[in-house]
Amino acid sequence: KVVLVPRDRDMLAGYRYRKKAVTMTPLWQMHVCALATCFLTPSMWVFVRGKSDQLLSPNMPARELDASVLEDNIGATSCHSHLQVRAKTSISDLAEHDLQDTAAATPLAQLLRPSLGGKPDVVEFAIFIKNFFGLQFRDNLFSMDVVLTLRWIDPRISKLLPAGANHTTVSLAAAKETIWLPDIIVANRAIAGEEEISSAIDLYRDGHVMKTQRIKLSVQQHFDVAAFPFDVQRPKIVLSSRTLMAQDLLMKEMTQKNFSGVKPGLFSSREFQFVSQETTVFEEADANLRKSRGALTITLQRDWTRYLQTTILPEIFLILISFTVFWMPRATPFAMPRVATNLISFLTLMTLSIHTAEMLPPDREGMAWIELFADSMQMQNCLILFLNVFVDWVYCTMDLKELGERLSNQLAFLFPLMGSVVVFMCFMGRSGERLDFWHTVILLWMGGVQGIWICYSIRCVRVAELELREKS
Repeated sequence: KVVLVPRDRDMLAGYRYRKKAVTMTPLWQMHVCALATCFLTPSMWVFVRGKSDQLLSPNMPARELDASVLEDNIGATSCHSHLQVRAKTSISDLAEHDLQDTAAATPLAQLLRPSLGGKPDVVEFAIFIKNFFGLQFRDNLFSMDVVLTLRWIDPRISKLLPAGANHTTVSLAAAKETIWLPDIIVANRAIAGEEEISSAIDLYRDGHVMKTQRIKLSVQQHFDVAAFPFDVQRPKIVLSSRTLMAQDLLMKEMTQKNFSGVKPGLFSSREFQFVSQETTVFEEADANLRKSRGALTITLQRDWTRYLQTTILPEIFLILISFTVFWMPRATPFAMPRVATNLISFLTLMTLSIHTAEMLPPDREGMAWIELFADSMQMQNCLILFLNVFVDWVYCTMDLKELGERLSNQLAFLFPLMGSVVVFMCFMGRSGERLDFWHTVILLWMGGVQGIWICYSIRCVRVAELELREKS
């Protein structure tokens, strides 16, 4: 409990009075300030905004101002950071605007061909094969890595080079914006079959322009597979203008021989061996489409020894295995081994034929040599199967065992002789020409030989039956 003396009561009363005065005075001032803020704040922000717009000039948009001018004018203002962001945005827009103005300032005549209204422009070309990725027979495709060189004359180029410079190299994208470029393409490329690896444009003071381009190509072309696997293939790369017709642009072979051809040693130890190359220029007309085209054709010889080991010799061995059925004893326990040996050989030949057909184009014209050979082997196998059954019928059913043994020995000698002649005839047609003729000859040969033998064997069976009846 605290006891206040009179002196303390007076001091406490004075303190209470002063505290009330101090508390009431700020409350009244706060109400006045709030009313003033409500009335004066909109006008003040309008004034500040007007001052800011004056810094940006009322007749000039913000994108045309330089960033340094903006920073100098707004350095002391309260919206410095806001205007700085606007200035940076304006600079990027201005750079893009300047690039568009530069492209638009290029005269239209500069992008048209040099001899417009006169003689056709001549474009020299050269194709150098850097790598070869093989032929895809079934898809009618072949793939290459090539270096394409184009050269033409444009006298307007000399005005674009700086003083004292006789040569410069620019990118393809930059050249498209300033000079005329012949839109030369690979006309026989597959869909999405061209991929550019690198490109450059060389400009010379005398007006020569050279375009060097490395591209990976997938080219579509029908192959002649009649002589497969002894075939000779001629892959061709054809160039032409995408837009200009023959009356506006002519293709011409480049005189520098080191710019075209095949890389030395490219085809060593490969399936195809390089034989020759040929560069040609020709005009082609299809309805209203008349184009001047240039082409590089290479001649490739296939190494057929690979297919000798994987297809030809296995089929010959299977036929030799089938021949052994006539060397087996004619006793009843050997009947099933003879039939099984022949059927297994036949099924294996069918498997090899299917594998060979899968390597060839489905839309090929006529018969391929490998198909002629496979058909000949299968026909021999079928004859062996039927004649083996015929001999078993004579031996078992007719019970003419001596005649059955004699017929089996005859076939054991006759079939290898007939098969050797068939193989010789097949190799006579390995050029792929007149395969239908050789197919007919082989059929006549096998049919004639076996027909004569069957007639002879039937006569022998009748004679043996008569002798057997006479004895009985």
